[in-house]
Amino acid sequence: MPSLIEQTGYDLGSTLTFALALNLGAVAGSVVTAWAGDRFGAAPSSTVAALIAGIALAVI
Repeated sequence: MPSLIEQTGYDLGSTLTFALALNLGAVAGSVVTAWAGDRFGAAPSSTVAALIAGIALAVI
């Protein structure tokens, strides 16, 4: 993804910042989803996580 962003005209620093934010968000989302799975059950937390991921991909 960083190379695609760079091809659209953004500088390398912006693309690397985006990649870092994307990966940190994935780690945080994994931790929150694991906690929610323990607290509310696997099926509801997986469903909410999938919906949030779908919305995030649509926004990107």
